Amino acid sequence: MKRAHVIFGVALLPLLVAGCGTKYTGEYTADVRPIEGAELSTKPGYTLEELRDKVAAENRRLVVKPGGRFVWHTGGSVNEGTWRVEGDAFILREDTYNGTSITPGLQKDRTWTIGADGEIITGSYEEHGLEECYVKQ
Repeated sequence: MKRAHVIFGVALLPLLVAGCGTKYTGEYTADVRPIEGAELSTKPGYTLEELRDKVAAENRRLVVKPGGRFVWHTGGSVNEGTWRVEGDAFILREDTYNGTSITPGLQKDRTWTIGADGEIITGSYEEHGLEECYVKQ
Protein backbone atom coordinates (compact mmCIF):
# COMPACT_ATOMS: atom_id res chain seq x y z
CA MET A 1 0.00 0.00 0.00
CA LYS A 2 2.77 2.45 0.88
CA ARG A 3 4.53 1.78 -2.42
CA ALA A 4 1.37 2.69 -4.34
CA HIS A 5 1.16 6.01 -2.45
CA VAL A 6 4.79 6.80 -3.26
CA ILE A 7 4.32 5.98 -6.95
CA PHE A 8 1.12 8.07 -7.08
CA GLY A 9 2.85 10.97 -5.32
CA VAL A 10 5.85 10.85 -7.65
CA ALA A 11 3.52 10.74 -10.65
CA LEU A 12 1.71 13.88 -9.47
CA LEU A 13 4.88 15.87 -8.71
CA PRO A 14 5.41 17.18 -12.28
CA LEU A 15 1.78 18.29 -12.40
CA LEU A 16 2.12 20.17 -9.12
CA VAL A 17 5.38 21.84 -10.16
CA ALA A 18 3.98 22.81 -13.57
CA GLY A 19 0.73 24.05 -12.04
CA CYS A 20 2.47 26.39 -9.62
CA GLY A 21 3.87 28.58 -12.39
CA THR A 22 0.90 28.61 -14.74
CA LYS A 23 -0.68 31.60 -13.02
CA TYR A 24 2.20 33.69 -14.37
CA THR A 25 1.94 32.52 -17.98
CA GLY A 26 0.50 34.91 -20.53
CA GLU A 27 1.30 38.21 -22.19
CA TYR A 28 2.25 41.30 -20.20
CA THR A 29 2.43 44.89 -21.42
CA ALA A 30 4.87 47.42 -19.99
CA ASP A 31 3.79 50.56 -18.15
CA VAL A 32 5.49 53.11 -15.92
CA ARG A 33 4.02 54.23 -12.63
CA PRO A 34 5.07 56.29 -9.61
CA ILE A 35 6.71 54.49 -6.71
CA GLU A 36 4.55 55.03 -3.65
CA GLY A 37 6.07 57.72 -1.44
CA ALA A 38 8.89 58.58 -3.85
CA GLU A 39 9.54 62.03 -5.30
CA LEU A 40 8.72 62.15 -9.01
CA SER A 41 11.35 63.23 -11.49
CA THR A 42 11.16 66.55 -13.30
CA LYS A 43 14.30 65.74 -15.30
CA PRO A 44 13.64 66.09 -19.05
CA GLY A 45 13.00 62.68 -20.59
CA TYR A 46 12.26 61.07 -17.23
CA THR A 47 8.89 62.42 -16.19
CA LEU A 48 6.03 59.97 -15.74
CA GLU A 49 4.30 61.10 -18.92
CA GLU A 50 7.46 61.00 -21.05
CA LEU A 51 8.46 57.53 -19.90
CA ARG A 52 4.94 56.19 -20.33
CA ASP A 53 4.90 57.55 -23.88
CA LYS A 54 8.34 56.04 -24.59
CA VAL A 55 7.40 52.60 -23.25
CA ALA A 56 4.12 52.60 -25.17
CA ALA A 57 5.81 53.68 -28.42
CA GLU A 58 8.35 50.87 -28.07
CA ASN A 59 5.57 48.31 -27.53
CA ARG A 60 7.48 46.65 -24.70
CA ARG A 61 5.97 43.35 -23.70
CA LEU A 62 6.81 40.11 -21.97
CA VAL A 63 5.40 36.75 -23.03
CA VAL A 64 5.67 34.17 -20.24
CA LYS A 65 5.22 30.71 -21.69
CA PRO A 66 4.28 27.45 -19.99
CA GLY A 67 7.25 25.18 -19.52
CA GLY A 68 9.52 27.91 -18.20
CA ARG A 69 10.33 29.93 -21.36
CA PHE A 70 9.81 33.65 -22.03
CA VAL A 71 10.12 36.17 -24.87
CA TRP A 72 10.82 39.76 -23.86
CA HIS A 73 10.33 42.54 -26.42
CA THR A 74 12.34 45.41 -24.93
CA GLY A 75 11.71 47.94 -27.67
CA GLY A 76 15.24 47.62 -28.99
CA SER A 77 15.69 43.87 -28.90
CA VAL A 78 13.98 40.54 -28.47
CA ASN A 79 15.41 38.48 -25.61
CA GLU A 80 14.46 34.89 -24.90
CA GLY A 81 15.26 32.47 -22.13
CA THR A 82 14.00 30.69 -19.05
CA TRP A 83 11.96 32.01 -16.13
CA ARG A 84 11.17 30.87 -12.64
CA VAL A 85 9.52 32.20 -9.49
CA GLU A 86 11.11 32.15 -6.04
CA GLY A 87 8.88 33.74 -3.42
CA ASP A 88 8.03 37.21 -4.76
CA ALA A 89 10.97 37.19 -7.19
CA PHE A 90 10.42 36.66 -10.90
CA ILE A 91 13.75 35.50 -12.28
CA LEU A 92 14.66 35.54 -15.96
CA ARG A 93 17.80 34.06 -17.52
CA GLU A 94 18.30 35.17 -21.10
CA ASP A 95 19.89 32.66 -23.45
CA THR A 96 19.08 34.34 -26.77
CA TYR A 97 19.49 37.98 -27.86
CA ASN A 98 17.92 38.99 -31.19
CA GLY A 99 18.12 35.39 -32.40
CA THR A 100 21.74 34.88 -31.33
CA SER A 101 22.55 32.38 -28.60
CA ILE A 102 24.22 33.69 -25.46
CA THR A 103 26.95 31.37 -24.22
CA PRO A 104 26.24 29.91 -20.77
CA GLY A 105 29.22 31.71 -19.22
CA LEU A 106 27.72 35.08 -20.17
CA GLN A 107 24.17 34.31 -19.00
CA LYS A 108 23.03 35.80 -15.71
CA ASP A 109 19.83 35.97 -13.72
CA ARG A 110 17.71 39.10 -13.96
CA THR A 111 15.58 39.37 -10.80
CA TRP A 112 12.37 41.35 -10.87
CA THR A 113 9.65 41.61 -8.22
CA ILE A 114 6.11 40.28 -8.37
CA GLY A 115 3.75 42.97 -7.10
CA ALA A 116 0.65 42.54 -4.98
CA ASP A 117 -1.62 42.54 -8.04
CA GLY A 118 0.54 40.06 -10.00
CA GLU A 119 2.35 42.71 -11.99
CA ILE A 120 6.06 42.17 -12.64
CA ILE A 121 8.20 45.12 -11.55
CA THR A 122 11.60 45.54 -13.23
CA GLY A 123 13.19 48.13 -10.95
CA SER A 124 13.97 50.42 -13.89
CA TYR A 125 13.67 54.19 -13.32
CA GLU A 126 13.73 53.95 -9.50
CA GLU A 127 16.19 56.86 -9.33
CA HIS A 128 13.45 58.97 -10.91
CA GLY A 129 10.75 57.91 -8.44
CA LEU A 130 9.18 55.66 -11.07
CA GLU A 131 9.07 51.95 -11.84
CA GLU A 132 8.57 50.01 -15.02
CA CYS A 133 6.11 47.18 -14.56
CA TYR A 134 4.57 44.55 -16.77
CA VAL A 135 0.83 44.07 -16.39
CA LYS A 136 -0.87 40.87 -17.54
CA GLN A 137 -3.36 41.28 -20.37
